[in-house]
Amino acid sequence: MAQRTSVRELQVAMFPIRRRVLNHDVLFGTVLHLGSPLTAEIAGLAGFDFVIIDAEQNISSADAVLGQLQGLAATGTPPIVRISSREAGRFQRVLDLGVHGIMEPQIESAHAASLPLPALHSSGPTSINT
Repeated sequence: MAQRTSVRELQVAMFPIRRRVLNHDVLFGTVLHLGSPLTAEIAGLAGFDFVIIDAEQNISSADAVLGQLQGLAATGTPPIVRISSREAGRFQRVLDLGVHGIMEPQIESAHAASLPLPALHSSGPTSINT
């Protein structure tokens, strides 16, 4: 009889950064503000455990975020994107791009962090409109 894999086990296997956080490993990362795929690739090759693409402060377009994700993909460094708001559309666009994590903006309390994520409660399929 085949052994079943839990959702948590799949998440840990698919996202190594999650496994390392759950193991209480010390991780080192950097934040990218330039919007450049070349800079993202250099950061990925520098040996960081993760890279945060800042789409909050510099209001990166979906194309700029995608370019940086492509630069990071060549290095295997897990990307996290910091979004500019909790709007469902922002979550959906970034999730569709295949990030390993999303950093929410302006979370200042445990209550704010516990609010439901709008993208996870969508009633229909998501897509990137270009």
